Amino acid sequence: MQIILEDKRNARDMVRYVPDVEESGIDSSIAFSGWNIDGWSAWEAEHFYPVYNETYSQYRFSVGISRIAMNSFMKTFLPVIFILLTVLFSFVMDPDKITTRLAMAGSALVASVMFHISIANQIPPVGYLTFADKFMILTYLILLVSFVVNITMIELKERKNERLVVRIHRLTEYSMLAVAPVLYALLFIFFMG
Repeated sequence: MQIILEDKRNARDMVRYVPDVEESGIDSSIAFSGWNIDGWSAWEAEHFYPVYNETYSQYRFSVGISRIAMNSFMKTFLPVIFILLTVLFSFVMDPDKITTRLAMAGSALVASVMFHISIANQIPPVGYLTFADKFMILTYLILLVSFVVNITMIELKERKNERLVVRIHRLTEYSMLAVAPVLYALLFIFFMG
C-alpha cells in the first residue's frame, strides 16, 4: 500500500519533500485483519507533468503487506482442492456413469467460478493476475479437460464404440488423479518461488 503526497501548486524547485526516516514509521496499534505488515519505506520521488513542463516533488510512504499463509491456504486453496477432488475421483466411476461424471464436472465448474468471484472481491482490484487467479485458471483448465474427456466418451458411446470408451476410461481413471497434483505443484514452484 502506498501513500503519496504532492503539492498541487509548487513545483520541485519551490517545494521538495525530504523523508525524515528517523521520525517516520507505523504505530504498533495499526493492524489489518488477515494480513501481515511486512515493513515500510519512505522516499522522495519526482513527478514530471509534460503538459506544464514542470517537475513536482512527491513524498511516498509504502507499507508492505502479505496474507497470513495459513489463512490464505484455508480460505483460498482448500475449498478449490475439495471441489476438484470430487471431479478427479469421478474418473474412477465406470464408463456407464459418464452422465453423472459430466454433471459432477458441471457442478464443480459453477462452484469454482462462484468461488473465484468471491475471492476476487476480497482484495482490491489490480491490473495483473494474482496467484489465486492463476490457481483458478489452472482449475478451469483441469475442469475443461474433464469435460472434453467425458463428452468424448459420451459421443463414442453413442457411436457404439465401447472398446475405445473402455480404453479412454482406463487411461484417465487414475492418471487424472496423478497429473492434477503435478500441475499444481509446478504452479506453486514457478509462481511462488
